Amino acid sequence: MPCRHLAARVIEQALKDALPGSQTPTDRQTARRFLAGSAMLNFWCEIAGLDAGEVARVAAGLTGVGVQRARPPLKAPLPREGA
Repeated sequence: MPCRHLAARVIEQALKDALPGSQTPTDRQTARRFLAGSAMLNFWCEIAGLDAGEVARVAAGLTGVGVQRARPPLKAPLPREGA
């Protein structure tokens, strides 16, 4: 599914942007907020078929930034493939 691939790439880019020494300080801060359990992280993880809490925990381990409690999705979950 192309959307799943795009969603995974969005999360991957945020992980790269959040690492020390990459991008500008503003980009790092924005990426870290995104990866700390934001509503947008939940959105992209739902599309990618990933657990947002686990992505936030992994990101925290890589960046040394704390994890916020993941917020519930703003709308109903998307249907899974083959469902």
